[in-house]
Amino acid sequence: MTAFTTGNPAFSDAELLDLAARHFGKVGTIRPLPSERDQNARLTAGGQEFVLKIANPAEDPRQVDLQNATMLHLSQVGQPGIPRVAPTLGGEDRTTVSVGGHPAPMRLVTWIGGTPLAEAPRSLDQLSGLGRFMGTVTKSLQGFGHPAAFRPDFPWSLDHVIGLRDHASDIASPTRRALVERLFAHYETEVLPRLPGLRASVLHQDANDWNVITDAEDPSRIAGLIDFGDMCHGRTVNELAITLAYALLAAPDLYAATRALVAGFASAF
Repeated sequence: MTAFTTGNPAFSDAELLDLAARHFGKVGTIRPLPSERDQNARLTAGGQEFVLKIANPAEDPRQVDLQNATMLHLSQVGQPGIPRVAPTLGGEDRTTVSVGGHPAPMRLVTWIGGTPLAEAPRSLDQLSGLGRFMGTVTKSLQGFGHPAAFRPDFPWSLDHVIGLRDHASDIASPTRRALVERLFAHYETEVLPRLPGLRASVLHQDANDWNVITDAEDPSRIAGLIDFGDMCHGRTVNELAITLAYALLAAPDLYAATRALVAGFASAF
């Protein structure tokens, strides 16, 4: 049983409100949020906003430990724009609920207000700001460690991407398949031997345009970063590479966009 093959938790809105009241003492309104593997909902209670997060029952509980420890660390070092873990009524950082007869961790974290990058107008100033923000997050994670961050079998672990090489055979187009195979060959000879010489750290690894939050009044300013579910230990430069991969998808000028984001990252890191 894995989190990629097990269905998401599917509590009703009424059930979620009951869980929030019983375990966190929060009474208010709820609105479902999309999630790849878990169940998330936006909770408004007592003039505050939160995200109620119920993990996939097949999720390794150590990954919840990693996420909570990371958010706590970033809070302690003063990193802005990061969700904070709200304690249960018993003072714990999570509780456990039953999903299909299996235990699943449930947490409450603070809401990061703003507009997702996916819905905000783009600009070079924004990309520069994104680079600075991710550079600051990466700097804040230097010196942080956690045993659950070592995930060599995790498909999104960029340090171990060579393990996905055989999947190229599933690409139907011969031209595209050959392109990917050439990239893997180049990676194996030119990049892989150099990895041991690069600095490494715990990484967020998922600065996509739905996880990056911009200021609702000023879309060029990055307000925050959410979703710590794809974290792992890897070469520090991977954080910049992943941020670039998403940011460049909609860029009309790849070179100008790359320059702005890399310069912003370097200025902060």
